[in-house]
Amino acid sequence: MENPLINGRLFDRIKVEKSFWTIEDQCTVVFNLEKFRDTIWKCVFVGDPEIDPTKVNTPRPIEEYDADTQGGIRKVLYE
Repeated sequence: MENPLINGRLFDRIKVEKSFWTIEDQCTVVFNLEKFRDTIWKCVFVGDPEIDPTKVNTPRPIEEYDADTQGGIRKVLYE
């Protein structure tokens, strides 16, 4: 059996039917994972180094996020 290209538990759920992979320039594998919920992930795989989601620069208004994400953003902003 071949070794997997990637292995690990994702930080959160994805939409499997909308996620895919492609090969670019005959040597680069690109994975496109569509998140199940529109949130900012701290990392891709559990156990990987995490980013500080409060420092993510996003031009989207808070109202465009789902209710859970809006609550998390507001909590971070006011703490």
